[in-house]
Amino acid sequence: MNLLAEQPENIVARRRKNCAQLFILFKGAVGKFMLMEPTQFLAETDLLSRNLIMIRDPHKAFYQRGVSQTIGDFDALMEWLAAYRNELPHVKEVYCVGVSMGSFAAVAAGARLKANAVFAFGLVTNLVGTYIANRSELLQELQLRDEEVDLAKLLSTYNGVSEYHVYYSEGCEQDRLRVERIAGLPGVRLKELRGNKHNTIESLKDHGMLGSVFPPYRAAGGPDSNKQ
Repeated sequence: MNLLAEQPENIVARRRKNCAQLFILFKGAVGKFMLMEPTQFLAETDLLSRNLIMIRDPHKAFYQRGVSQTIGDFDALMEWLAAYRNELPHVKEVYCVGVSMGSFAAVAAGARLKANAVFAFGLVTNLVGTYIANRSELLQELQLRDEEVDLAKLLSTYNGVSEYHVYYSEGCEQDRLRVERIAGLPGVRLKELRGNKHNTIESLKDHGMLGSVFPPYRAAGGPDSNKQ
């Protein structure tokens, strides 16, 4: 199957043959990166030159119901992502990125795919009791295991590879309490920001830090390869 030629609904992928990195981005409930449009986010973070997969959850169910008719649950999404990754032999590093609702999926995906690192902004660590989960009939229908709804349980078993960079605002009590649940777990790196915003993307931009969050560009063919 040539996944490079055909892409399911709600998945946009861009291949960069000269880049050795793949970034998998899980959008939030409104289909953006917090309140930032995808194109602006990619430009601000210098990700336009990397191999990219951007995913939107049309069900607003933390990606647990999949994203299309052919990808009907989270397991199927992980299988698709793993297969796509295998069709990019020039890729040596994989990163998962998620904001708000998408941050839960990014961490879970990074753990499953053994990504080099995960970057989570406004992380939800437990689906139980969240506003979206309470209102989502689609999510309530699922019979999810404990580790599928609680990142503290999922991350307690380390995959041996991934680092989880979790950004939150010190003054946003809800987010702070959420991330404190996973403090000290293997690979978890909490990144506290000044302020009280759930929108940590905006906070990073305001502090001039957004452009340096992600690893620098790595060329597939060596340091002299051009970005394409």
